[in-house]
Amino acid sequence: MRKLLLATAATAAVIATPAAARDGSLYLGIEGGVMFPRDNDSDLDVNYTTTNDTIPGGGVLPPGIPAGPADTTFGDAFGVDYKTGYDLDAIVGYDFGVFRVEGELGYKRASIDEFDFDQSVITALNTALNRPAGVGDPGAPGLPALVATDFDLDGHVSVLSGMVNALADFGDEDGLSFYAGGGFGRARVKTLGDRDSAWAWQLIAGARFALSPNIDLGLKYRYFRTGRLNFIGDDVFAVDGNPNALAVGPNLTPVAQTTDALRALWDAVQNNKTGTGLNIEVWSAARRDVELKRRAAGLHRDARGVIRDALGPAAQKGGASRADALATLSLAVLNGLSVTEYLEGDDAKVKEAYEAFLGLLRQGLEAPPTVS
Repeated sequence: MRKLLLATAATAAVIATPAAARDGSLYLGIEGGVMFPRDNDSDLDVNYTTTNDTIPGGGVLPPGIPAGPADTTFGDAFGVDYKTGYDLDAIVGYDFGVFRVEGELGYKRASIDEFDFDQSVITALNTALNRPAGVGDPGAPGLPALVATDFDLDGHVSVLSGMVNALADFGDEDGLSFYAGGGFGRARVKTLGDRDSAWAWQLIAGARFALSPNIDLGLKYRYFRTGRLNFIGDDVFAVDGNPNALAVGPNLTPVAQTTDALRALWDAVQNNKTGTGLNIEVWSAARRDVELKRRAAGLHRDARGVIRDALGPAAQKGGASRADALATLSLAVLNGLSVTEYLEGDDAKVKEAYEAFLGLLRQGLEAPPTVS
């Protein structure tokens, strides 16, 4: 989860208004200008998945294996800097005289310029993931320590807002006049592969000059800010860890413990939500098209193989058939949850179900296989 506080300041010029604001009348306006997004810091939730295996692999795990690192939230873990963007707005309002009320529909967009990861967070991740591995750990030194350049994001931020503004006018409405006020409304923000909505407010100040009884040209300054936004997003980091050699139990049984950050399985399915809709269409069409069914089955087998490899050595404890069964089950659950989210649009419920499945899967991986 990322928590992003967005604040922007923008200047806008009224390009043309078929009906300019005049006392006791309706008015329309179209505005466009540059936007200067404020750089902001974001929190980061890290979810660790720990697997255990004997050294050499395939043995029976002893009791008393210590738990892996606990899930952690890092405050202000990374900063996002934005380039100068643009702001487009359409307004309709009513002028009561010295006071006017208007509705505003706005669209704002800016590209991400830089992405800065806090070094203390990287150090904590390296410690939790055993990167690099120490002397005596399997495969040491293994994966190298993470550095800031391992984390990078690009893209943009966009804001679609609906606001109600209250403004006070000063000066000559047939010549040069000034106005100031504020607004309150709702904003939907898209960034880093995800979207969220929050209440928003803004402060407005401007000047305008009457070119004719029906057209004003003006300059506006706007300070726009949303409430707190929560992003989970598709742009997550799947980071592997190195095995950490432990001596467990009265017999000091050697155990290799590996922790992987930010569950890659679910993220892979969620990277393209449009693909879920396409999958539904393909599955439906494959019932009537033998060749399409054959190709879809091949893709399904490839996906199951990717998941089987991702489950790691713990899935192999019961042999290839158990590993394949766990991969089939995992793929079925992931497909089912993605379809549920696509049809019902309830991200929170699907996320909770996925976490419950992960817990059951973890128990299954740690339990010795049964023989029938």
